[in-house]
Amino acid sequence: MLAAYKRNSIFSTESGLKYFILGALSSSLFLLGSSFIYGTIGATNFEDCKDLFFYIYPEVSSFELSQVLNINLLQFGFIFVTVSLFFKLALAPFHIWSPDIYEGSLTSSTVFFAVIPKLSLFCLLVRFFQSSFCNFLDYWKYCFVTIALLSVLIGSFAGLEQRKIKSLLAYSSISHMGYALLAFSSGTYE
Repeated sequence: MLAAYKRNSIFSTESGLKYFILGALSSSLFLLGSSFIYGTIGATNFEDCKDLFFYIYPEVSSFELSQVLNINLLQFGFIFVTVSLFFKLALAPFHIWSPDIYEGSLTSSTVFFAVIPKLSLFCLLVRFFQSSFCNFLDYWKYCFVTIALLSVLIGSFAGLEQRKIKSLLAYSSISHMGYALLAFSSGTYE
């Protein structure tokens, strides 16, 4: 609704429609991944997932754990949730929508889109990996570093060519989220 606030502007209507479609795609990926995780683990609480891996099966080997849980289904759920969060955070391969939406929206909406949702979703990403699925972070660390570096490079170099302030804000946001993901990819709280 914020993206399509100017009703008489065709650019605002286009950005609102793009934001709605990509938000619906991202939300559907998140729900599909959450259903895979719930179907595998049987819990949606982050603490229950942590308890499952660290307290219920402390003496079980990784082979026996793969017999108890369907690890492939859990990985698919993990990938879907992560990709949906990367869409919402506008990281490099998933960033195509953000300059178009930022350009067609009001300036106040653009500033809101660049800051508030990304803060909350990045906190969700940190909580998702640090509290529940920290074992998966070790396996996917290099993929996250690659996405972070790609976001920093695309955001920085594409931002150099921009002549409009909203497009510059979009690419700056992509670059900043790349820096944040780079720090997150270290896998430590510090």
